[in-house]
Amino acid sequence: ELVNFLAADAQAVFEVFLFSALFLMMPFSMVLSLALLIAFLGTPALLGIGIMLVNMLASERCGLQVKKYQTIKNKKADERNVVLNECLQGIRTVKMSAWEHALEGRVQARRAEEMEALITSGKYKSLQSFLAFGLPMLSTVATFMLYKHINGKLEPSK
Repeated sequence: ELVNFLAADAQAVFEVFLFSALFLMMPFSMVLSLALLIAFLGTPALLGIGIMLVNMLASERCGLQVKKYQTIKNKKADERNVVLNECLQGIRTVKMSAWEHALEGRVQARRAEEMEALITSGKYKSLQSFLAFGLPMLSTVATFMLYKHINGKLEPSK
C-alpha cells in the first residue's frame, strides 16, 4: 500500500515540474491565438473555439474518471498483495494442506477485479488522448470547411 502511494506521489511531483511551464504560458498563448483566429478567419473561428471549449469540459470529466479508476485499481492491487503476503507467510501450511488451488482462486479473483479497473482506466486514458490530440485537428478541419463555405474560397495567401 505504501509503495503505491509513493509511486503515485512521485508521478504527481514529476507531472507538476513537467507541465508547470506550459501552465504559466497558457493564458498568454490562448489570448493571442484567439485574437489571431478571429482577426484572420472572422466568424468561422467561433466554431473552432466552441468545439475546443466543449473539448475542455469533456477532457476534465474524462480525467476525473481516470483518477477514479486508478484509485480503484490501486485498492484492488493492495487487496491482492495482502492475499499474496498471507499465502507467502503461511506457505508451509498451504503446501501441507494442499490449499494452492483455493488460494490461487482468491488471488485470481482479486487480479480480475484489478484488471477490470485497469482496462476501464485505459479506455478513459485513450479517450483523453483523442480529446487532447485528435479533436483539435478535427476542429481545425471543421473551422476551415465553414470558412470555405461562407467565403467561397480558401487560399494560402490569406
